[in-house]
Amino acid sequence: MAWKSNEDQFIFKVSVKEQIVYTKRDVLSTIAKLFDPLGLLGPVICKAKIFLQRLWLEKVNWDYPLPEQFASDWSRFVCNLKEIEKIKIDRYILNSQPERIALLGFSDASTHAYGAVVDLQYHAKDSTPLSKLLASKSTVAPLKTISVPRLELSACLLLAKLVENVLLSLKMNIEEVILFSDSIIALAWIYSPPHQLEAFVGN
Repeated sequence: MAWKSNEDQFIFKVSVKEQIVYTKRDVLSTIAKLFDPLGLLGPVICKAKIFLQRLWLEKVNWDYPLPEQFASDWSRFVCNLKEIEKIKIDRYILNSQPERIALLGFSDASTHAYGAVVDLQYHAKDSTPLSKLLASKSTVAPLKTISVPRLELSACLLLAKLVENVLLSLKMNIEEVILFSDSIIALAWIYSPPHQLEAFVGN
């Protein structure tokens, strides 16, 4: 991640070289090189971590060449990493004098991973609301099988922590914070008294 000063934008540089043969150690090394403190490349990094998790499940050795069924997938992933350099994100999030500023947070989950994203929405005078991506966070689902509703609840918790960090970092008056989840079960758990729930959910 770098700052392009003449356009005041965040950009990404990929320093990963393509190879003929990859090992599990190479996969981990590639993931470590993707510097992304704001989580703006969350979907890309999460995909790589899911791939690494597959290698763990198959008990692939650290220094042996990846099995054929994995090697082609990883070669394709590394080849496509250069596309990241096309991504440009404005550093300055307010382009005018806003009349109202709100934070919008979204969370979601699948059987493989869960994540959260926070946008800043502002209303400029006599214009439609505008929004800018601020930060995101994603986590690979644990190897132990967990139901999707519980993963959705974990995503809600991840979002709450992310919003808390964003609010501490922003030096502006936020008039409203709205958080979204499409999981009816997770929302029902959130609004239920903790003592009525199982330990995992209640905590």
